[in-house]
Parts: sequence; C-alpha cells; structure tokens
Amino acid sequence: ILVESEPSDERINRLQQDRFPFVLIGNAGGNPDLLATDNDNTVAAEIATKHLFEAGYRRPAMLAGPQGLTVTQDRVAGYQCAMDRAGLAPFVRHSGFGMDAARETADKLFAEGGDFDSMVVFDDFMAMGVLQAARKHQISVPKQLGVVSFNNSMLCGIVDGGLSSVNLQIDKMVRWSVDRLLEVIEEKPMQGANQVTFPCELVARGTTTRAPLVEVL
Repeated sequence: ILVESEPSDERINRLQQDRFPFVLIGNAGGNPDLLATDNDNTVAAEIATKHLFEAGYRRPAMLAGPQGLTVTQDRVAGYQCAMDRAGLAPFVRHSGFGMDAARETADKLFAEGGDFDSMVVFDDFMAMGVLQAARKHQISVPKQLGVVSFNNSMLCGIVDGGLSSVNLQIDKMVRWSVDRLLEVIEEKPMQGANQVTFPCELVARGTTTRAPLVEVL
C-alpha cells in the first residue's frame, strides 16, 4: 500500500514495470490503470477554510505539509480557492511532518507576528504542535487563533473542547485498500471500481468556536 505519492512518482513506475501488486492511497493523477483510493483533498481544504470564515475568522493562514507531495499540493490548492473566493491573498507556510516540526514552524510564525487570525493545518499531529506554540506565545485558542486540521483522529480529544478536524474516513480507505490488494494477490475477481473517492466531513469542535481559551494538555 503506497501513500504520500508525488506528481511524478518513480516508485509507481517501478512497481508497474515489475508487475508488483500494490494499491495507492492518494491522487491517481488521472491514471486509470492504478488501483487507488483517496479523498478529494482540494475540496476538503476548501471546506476547512470555509469553516473558519463561517466561524468568524477573516484571515486564515495555512500550515501545509512538505512540498512536492500530491496531497500537499491538493490541499494548498483548495485553501487557495477558498481565499480567492473571499478576495484574500493566501498565506501558506510549509512544514515537515510531525508535531515537533510544526511546533517549530508555528513558533517562528507567531514570533514574526504574521497577519492571520486562524490556521488550516495539514493534519492533527501538526495541529498539536501549532497549539503548543500558541500556548508558548500566550495566544488564546480559539479567541485569538482558530485552528482546523485533517484526519479527525483520536488526538482531537486531547484538547479541551476538542480539535476541529476534517474526517477523511481513513479507516474505510485503508480497509478498501487492503481488500483490493488481497484480491490482486489471490487473483480473485475485482469487486467494484478500480478507484474510489471517499467523501469528507468537517467536525467542528472547540478550536474554532470562539469560546474561552482552550487549554492544550
């Protein structure tokens, strides 16, 4: 099962050349021969950004994942679409994966005093780093900074009031991928389409409610 694909991914080319069974979780890039499942990450990011506007924020920034990944490009594109629709210039910063990398990047942004009042963060782990940096700089969440992320993982419950996050139905995507991969390995007839896009849903919680200060554990 291949994840974090790139627009021109040599791994995919080699797997196909070797006829090695695999399933992609990510953007198939219009290749109908791939077994692949994904969300519409562009739409997901639009939904997340729109939610911040609906919650009363006016200058959302985006803390994106590493450059060069399809999922990063798709989510940045969705955020930019929402900002364009609102007549605002996008404010995007990239970070490495993980809580520590996101905390360091957010720490620099807060120290610089950027003109933003909310943030779309690449995933829940990275959002936790953002919240830790906000606490360091005595920035109240969600009063002074709204935060929304992706994956709707168990981490969302670590924050008092909860972390707002887009549910990407990752558990269903993984189950679909495993089932398809086993069918290929066992040479069984394929059940359903070669490619499936799962819908996403924004789950609003305390980091975007403009409620009193949310404490990070």
